[in-house]
Amino acid sequence: MRLVFSKRAFASIVSETAAKIRTETGGLFLGQFLDNTWYIIDAIDPGINAVFEVAYFEYDRYYTMHLANKVANLYVKPLRLIGLWHRHPGAFCRFSSTDDVTNLKYANLNPEIGAISALVNMMPSFNLTVFHVDRECRYTRVEYIVDDDLIPTEFRSYIEKVDLNGRVSGGNNSDDERRAHFKILKNEICDIIDVMPKEAYVPVSVNDDRFFELLLQAVEDDVAYLEEKCFLPTLARKGNCLKIGSEFDKSFGVLISENIGNDGFICSYGNKWHTYHSLSLRDGLENIKMSADAEPEKQGFVALLGDKIKCLMEKLKRNIRY
Repeated sequence: MRLVFSKRAFASIVSETAAKIRTETGGLFLGQFLDNTWYIIDAIDPGINAVFEVAYFEYDRYYTMHLANKVANLYVKPLRLIGLWHRHPGAFCRFSSTDDVTNLKYANLNPEIGAISALVNMMPSFNLTVFHVDRECRYTRVEYIVDDDLIPTEFRSYIEKVDLNGRVSGGNNSDDERRAHFKILKNEICDIIDVMPKEAYVPVSVNDDRFFELLLQAVEDDVAYLEEKCFLPTLARKGNCLKIGSEFDKSFGVLISENIGNDGFICSYGNKWHTYHSLSLRDGLENIKMSADAEPEKQGFVALLGDKIKCLMEKLKRNIRY
């Protein structure tokens, strides 16, 4: 396993560290993975509402989710959210238990490949240590190099007018495939999230700001997953609720409304009440894909896509530009 930084991504880490030289800080990695090599093409800052303290740091989640999607689509081949970095005080170059939880969340965004997590120390000069983390939260030290020339051209090329023209004039087939796949998601979502009567729950009361922060934390991984699968997710605040929607269909929305403890929430969809936990949508869709591979004769979602689902997902990831 090897790792290649673009000059821009590496400079972003150095610049952000210099800007917050007396506190912890961090950022997110956008890139690609190919032939056992990680390519970190871009790195985004932690946001204006991030928390910067001497021995503590917290991302501005809403901002970073928005910016990651915007920056990823500056490139001909849209980038993936593949990891993160943050600074530790002094020479402390190990992950804390809180870091383990965060790293595991990022590894589970792309469970087949895991994620990259890096630590910056000033000892007293700048030092970057990079690790790969898998879905079992096991760490492997990875050596890196900073060299634009080692990055495949298709990964570091920005979109141009010709790309935009192609999307306008020649993207109908891809759009049709995406819309068909999204329609299937709409039809099957009730089977993905558990259906139970609302009366079974005892909501946990929290104030508005605290509750909305909990909602953002709960949905951020699912939103990143849906972006990766080209479903064009949207987020909207509805009073003290959060709606996960899609640009494909303005009528679609999973409305998350009440906390039920243990990181669980009540949500409504299709005139029914459901339970929602972080990564419910991703896990449900991945389970359906596994069922399609194992039992292609099944009805519903599987019968529609069967053993073609993998080809469709790969085609979407390769060819959809938006």
